[in-house]
Amino acid sequence: MRGEAGLTLLETLLVLALIAVTLTIVVSPFSGWIGREEMRSGAYTIQIFLRLAQAEAATRGRACRFLINVTTGQVSVVDLNDPAIATDDVPVASTTLSRKVSFANPAGDPPVTLELQSGTIYGTTFLSDGGVSAGAGEISIRGSSTFSRITVLGAGGTRVDRWDGTAWTRGS
Repeated sequence: MRGEAGLTLLETLLVLALIAVTLTIVVSPFSGWIGREEMRSGAYTIQIFLRLAQAEAATRGRACRFLINVTTGQVSVVDLNDPAIATDDVPVASTTLSRKVSFANPAGDPPVTLELQSGTIYGTTFLSDGGVSAGAGEISIRGSSTFSRITVLGAGGTRVDRWDGTAWTRGS
């Protein structure tokens, strides 16, 4: 009879390998689902910030701008105060999209067609009447293997489409 009982290094490594294989089998189906949900959340966030910019423009009685940085994923709304002077813009709200969301268009078109503000920042400017004065266009995002496209219409509305594998279809 030995004085100490326990597992050998080989037994411990074998148990850890079995746990790793089991976790891989269990978690793999959920990774696609998580990516799709992150993409849906990103599309929802973009829509909310577009509507916020539009509502703030109407409430404040002057132009407000929706901004999106395709490198960092930052989404924000600013009150332009005096559109001719960029340094007096007032930040209204800001957030950052999940890192699992990227800007991509499966049709091969540019993923963002809003008005280029600078570098990797695009924007849409809403007037106090709710219409778009500049930056009507599209934002295409990808999460896992699914795509959504948010279209900003000239009248100020938005539309969300999803990629069905061959073409864009209405709805998220």
